[in-house]
Amino acid sequence: MKVPLLSDVFSEFHNFRFNIDIKHHEIKVCDAMLGLIKEFKLTERVLVASDDYKILKYFRSISKENIATGASYREVANFLFLKRFGRLKNAHFEADALQIPESYYGIRILSESLIAEAHKKNIAVHPWTINEIDDMERILHWGVDGVMTDFPDRLNSVLKKNI
Repeated sequence: MKVPLLSDVFSEFHNFRFNIDIKHHEIKVCDAMLGLIKEFKLTERVLVASDDYKILKYFRSISKENIATGASYREVANFLFLKRFGRLKNAHFEADALQIPESYYGIRILSESLIAEAHKKNIAVHPWTINEIDDMERILHWGVDGVMTDFPDRLNSVLKKNI
């Protein structure tokens, strides 16, 4: 199977929402991505993510912050640090979403309190990679805004059951 071009995906699935993670750490990728997002009029349907703060900072500057972005590793670490020491109240964050694992090297990251604190800052929380039904139900109960999973059929059944 041939991997489709992003333009082909945008064309075929123009009514969908997209979460695009920039894996390539070169600025020029941002320009091309922004061009495609604008060409297909998807500025309200895309969230751009990257673990690289410099990439996200550049993307935000060229998109004039009109396209939602995830938080880089650096921004997630900053959020967690400020939360831990009760310093979130006056902090400013550029990211629109925290896309985080439940735990990282044995350290729990995702919690009800983290979700509540993120929501106070108008930051969505999208945990990854949630594959077990019990975990899906628990984090949905906590109020996450999205779930990344390898089993969308499981998530769909959980969502249908909880509607």
